[in-house]
Amino acid sequence: MIYLSHFLILLNLFHLGDIPLEGKWNLFRADNFTSIMTSPLYLSGTEEQQKQVSDMFEMALQNSYYDFYKDSVIWTDVKKSTKEMVRKRGKWNLKSDTLIIYDLDKIILYEYLISIENDVLEMKFIFPTGEISPNAMFYKKE
Repeated sequence: MIYLSHFLILLNLFHLGDIPLEGKWNLFRADNFTSIMTSPLYLSGTEEQQKQVSDMFEMALQNSYYDFYKDSVIWTDVKKSTKEMVRKRGKWNLKSDTLIIYDLDKIILYEYLISIENDVLEMKFIFPTGEISPNAMFYKKE
């Protein structure tokens, strides 16, 4: 387990890179939502179950963002147990094209393969095994 002091030391070792992340980025497309809503499991659900999933995805699309500051970040996520948006906070850093976010509430690292083009941030989750998600999330800079 990585402790906060170890993480802060690691942050100082990483190169910040030239990717301009500072500022607020709003979610406008999530490939995983489309994948789920076209899956056999989703399509075999009742209309009410489909509506609940669809409503949760719509809420996420309307309210999800990352707000990057010099070395900290605030973002929103859906709390699955209550289906509510929650505000999270953490530290971030770049190592080449990999965004590393340290969630201060859960004391966990998240890694994403990222690229920015025309003020659109594309993020693909990197699993702990190193495998990169085939689904991307797309954020537009405010």
